[in-house]
Amino acid sequence: MADVEIRPGSRKLTVRTLGNVRVPAATVLSNLSIVCQNMEVNGRVSGSFRCTGTLDFNTSVCVEGSISAGKLVVDRSAEVELAVGAAAESVEVYGSLKGRVQCKGVMHIYRGGSFE
Repeated sequence: MADVEIRPGSRKLTVRTLGNVRVPAATVLSNLSIVCQNMEVNGRVSGSFRCTGTLDFNTSVCVEGSISAGKLVVDRSAEVELAVGAAAESVEVYGSLKGRVQCKGVMHIYRGGSFE
């Protein structure tokens, strides 16, 4: 259950862990395939993400792959565009979320947040 930090210049495009994944702010990567417990995105990444726990976007990004998460969170400063779409048990939107979302539970759009 190792935690993974994807750093700028990383060549690791596939990550499978029972731990957490963190993407720092200076990171710009595409074509990622990530399976993990929780994922915190501060950099610009694109690919397919499957998180059994929380997928938290803290920055603006266009995700070109599929997303599956227990909880999808778009923070206040983030603008997230989903080219393919996302499936989640619950969704919390504090910033801006664009795209198709299949939510099995509750979707909260908080004050200042938007969903298109």
